[in-house]
Amino acid sequence: MALLILTIGVMGFSTLQGRNATGNAQSQTISLATMLANTELEKMINTPYDECQDYNASVIMNNKTYDITCSVNENATLKHKEVQIVVSVDGMNSTFSYIKTSNYE
Repeated sequence: MALLILTIGVMGFSTLQGRNATGNAQSQTISLATMLANTELEKMINTPYDECQDYNASVIMNNKTYDITCSVNENATLKHKEVQIVVSVDGMNSTFSYIKTSNYE
């Protein structure tokens, strides 16, 4: 009986370790995507207003391809551009939004 209880406990612990490893890998992937999105947003913040435009790029890190999409929508009446950066990997997204006004370069 003790052997049966010990076996069940060891099997449960092994399953928990496997799930923990998977969760850690996903966390690392999302952290890298967030870091890339933040880096791209910083570039866009430092880009002059007139040069802000849509673009797409890809970055390979840790054998995964991170797709970067920057969408810029200009609102001429309010004189600002709405910038959205999306980094996609493995069906997960990190998204940052920013409003760039023509008054503050």
